[in-house]
Amino acid sequence: MNNIFLETDRLILRRLEETDFADYAAYATDDEMSRMMGRAFLKTEADICANFNWLKDKEPRCYGIVEKAGGQLIGNLTVSAPPPPVAALPQLQGRQGRTLSFCICRAAQRKGYAAEAVRAVVDELFRTEHADFVQCGCYTFNEPSRRLQEKLGFSFLTRLHVPTPQGEAETIEHILWNPRRTLNMDLNAYFKSIIDQDREAVVICDLNHTILYMNPAAVVDYGKYGGAALLGKSLLACHNPHSVEAIRKVVEWFAADASHNIVYTYHNAKHNRDVYMVALRDASGTLIGYYEKHDSRRAETMKRYDLF
Repeated sequence: MNNIFLETDRLILRRLEETDFADYAAYATDDEMSRMMGRAFLKTEADICANFNWLKDKEPRCYGIVEKAGGQLIGNLTVSAPPPPVAALPQLQGRQGRTLSFCICRAAQRKGYAAEAVRAVVDELFRTEHADFVQCGCYTFNEPSRRLQEKLGFSFLTRLHVPTPQGEAETIEHILWNPRRTLNMDLNAYFKSIIDQDREAVVICDLNHTILYMNPAAVVDYGKYGGAALLGKSLLACHNPHSVEAIRKVVEWFAADASHNIVYTYHNAKHNRDVYMVALRDASGTLIGYYEKHDSRRAETMKRYDLF
């Protein structure tokens, strides 16, 4: 059975083995390392053995970090599901991610081993397992770990207060988004909020000219024509024959070339706004619909930064 998870230039990450116990015990009894990890101090051989066996047999994705040059276990790294307080954060809803925890024995520190191991694991999780994000945290007093995570590109996510054997402590939680997945994140809620809050009318139609969406401003503006009742109906039914012909020609122009994306249609003198038709395209550039865009030309009357 192949217990190797991955390899780097200097390291092997693999499942823990019975022969690792002596190396593990050597750094597991380091009280300062235990404090940095929020773990109980391991004083007896029974405690060390129980902890080691848990990581080896019960923790499904705990990997020993082995130095290739000497074959010595110098640390361990665990891949797990994000803890409940992190998983519950609004920005992570609908996303699939992993949490990393790791330690390197004191003798092997300041050699870049932790960075080398974490980089390799993150790349594997992003490239092969298609995780949306990798999350990692440390106690506020663990300054070296915080600096390492920031150096590796992790950014601040939140702070937590968690119990430890030494008392309650505060953690800083960081996150690294998968650039391959972030570009395809579901941003629909964000985009909808932007359009919903626009004070000018926005009406979205598909290529059959069916009205798919009207923002609140459009519902008000077109109230005399039915307002929200227009959803699902044809936009063409709201226009005279001349306008219908113009709309069809614009859509044909959109379809002719992916660079054809916006057309000025008229100026609404009553409300002092310009009106446009704008193409809507999918990720491949294929035309999927269009929307009516209104741009107000009136000077803003709202006070600057009027928060109170």
